[in-house]
Amino acid sequence: MNSVRLTCANKPYTGEKWLLKRTRKGLVLLDEDENVMSSIPAGEAGLRISFPSFWASRVNLVVTIRSGEEFQFEPRKKEIGQVRTLVEDCSEADPEATAAAYRSKATRDLLIGTGSFVLGVIVTCGSFFLAAPNGKFVVMGGLLGVGLFEIVRGIYFAIKASEHSRLAEADQENDSDEDEDNDKQWA
Repeated sequence: MNSVRLTCANKPYTGEKWLLKRTRKGLVLLDEDENVMSSIPAGEAGLRISFPSFWASRVNLVVTIRSGEEFQFEPRKKEIGQVRTLVEDCSEADPEATAAAYRSKATRDLLIGTGSFVLGVIVTCGSFFLAAPNGKFVVMGGLLGVGLFEIVRGIYFAIKASEHSRLAEADQENDSDEDEDNDKQWA
């Protein structure tokens, strides 16, 4: 399977049949008239394609293009499985690029999370120490919560990056072992 037909769910494309196609370099999203709407490098497929969530916070399959625009597609079970297979195939095809993309996302999330959390702690402590005795002070629960959430998400993506780095290293070791075997065979 090298392509999946998807039914567009966002206006003005509602109901159109688009094609998500596997290429040598990654994935290409084509509209109904076969115009390229987005090119997704293999290493970025796992980050640029979002699947419907269990909690229904995301109900459609979403493909994010470089400009940040999102194209949404109806979440049909068969197509979701096929898209998952395409994304996994892209990740396996270029584990180094996938690891780099996940590492970049992890770094961003960890920086934002740490900054939010530290700012929340500073403001909360500052308002506590500046409050009159038995007075009111502000707890920055939102900043603290967002900070913790982003830190956990950053750790998740760091683990994913580590997994793909190990896959890339294993691929390189296998390639070097095959090269040594070929050298022995020709000697």
